[in-house]
Amino acid sequence: MSSKIYVGNLPYSVTDASLKSNFAEYGDVNSAKVMMDRDTGQSKGFGFVEMASAEVAQAAIDGLNGMSVGGRAITVNMARPREANKSSGGGYGAEGYTRSNRSDVATAQRPAIRRSATDPRCSGGENRLFGPFYHPALKIRR
Repeated sequence: MSSKIYVGNLPYSVTDASLKSNFAEYGDVNSAKVMMDRDTGQSKGFGFVEMASAEVAQAAIDGLNGMSVGGRAITVNMARPREANKSSGGGYGAEGYTRSNRSDVATAQRPAIRRSATDPRCSGGENRLFGPFYHPALKIRR
């Protein structure tokens, strides 16, 4: 069984090879990866190391946590599993934005507003003077 270790507060100069060599002193290292920014290619300042066994991983954590690397005290502990996000980080998520998804909003429904066919604000984006989807300020038609 392998054990994954989180390594935080790394200097930006640390590479995968140097991270692996630091942890190799405590036992077999299956993999070592410094997380990089996909746009700039610069290190994000943290990484993950996968050790061969839980005992070796605990020995590395005990030996390296708080150690100074490049003038920075690194944080070393067991990696937690990724948390599943409901949304992708912005906007309204894949399930849509509905009142039922909001715990802070009451679920009472507003009464429907009935508009006449001659009302310029009638449903479906229709405007009786200019046709569908006309916006007078933008002067566009769709």
